[in-house]
Amino acid sequence: MEKRKNERIPYKTYSVITYNNKTIQSPIDNISLEGIRINSTEHLNPGSICNITVVLEGEATRMTATLTGKVTRSEKNSIALQFTDVSTDSFVHLRNIISNRTMDVDKITKDFEDVDLNKSVSD
Repeated sequence: MEKRKNERIPYKTYSVITYNNKTIQSPIDNISLEGIRINSTEHLNPGSICNITVVLEGEATRMTATLTGKVTRSEKNSIALQFTDVSTDSFVHLRNIISNRTMDVDKITKDFEDVDLNKSVSD
């Protein structure tokens, strides 16, 4: 099993996962620059590729970040996904969410520096 290297933060909103022509709407447990864990009783096969939409809601706005991810773990009540393709706009939204909710600014700054932009962020 791969060990995560990025700081994960609790983030309470929901996601829509599309996998094998199936749609799963589930609450998010936590999120990082390179992955997400959702609360779901669904089972997805590790290694499977999914489309992930994270719904970002504020008092007056509603936006979405759409990403592609790979299932790294599927357990009884949760699914962990590693982002494999992130648009530049979605990356900026993720960065802002994480920056605004972290207490360890130095750790998050290092996480931003360590993200392999050639691997996962696209225009």
